[in-house]
Amino acid sequence: MLHRIFAGVVTAMLFCLVVAVAEYTPMIVRKPNTYYFPFITLVIIYLVYSIPIFLLIGIPCTILIDFITNRMGISNKSKLYFVHLGLYSLAGISIALIFFGLTKGDILQKISCYKAYIVYIGGSLLFYHISLATMIIFKKMTKD
Repeated sequence: MLHRIFAGVVTAMLFCLVVAVAEYTPMIVRKPNTYYFPFITLVIIYLVYSIPIFLLIGIPCTILIDFITNRMGISNKSKLYFVHLGLYSLAGISIALIFFGLTKGDILQKISCYKAYIVYIGGSLLFYHISLATMIIFKKMTKD
């Protein structure tokens, strides 16, 4: 369980860095008399929102996905990897749909926004891969 919490925090940090880089406006592109957030402020704002999401939603989704794949009884590691990719992508889409339903506005317009799905799926797949890496690291640490 500790590796999942660690993976959630590390994923949130990396995810926020990537989103902040994508949203940051460089000095040469900025328009005069317009306020732009500094890069570090963007990272902090995104961290405030993403850490609870990765910890409170990502960890239960991971536990559910592990339960589902254990019940499937897949022994081939490559097949298990691709099943995990599909399930984590599905979890990202499900979380996106839940947030679309919770926010105000035209839900049909938000559902057709493919860029939002890319962000949610990307975040869930990043969580999966960091979770794999942290699980390997934690196993090596406990062996020594």
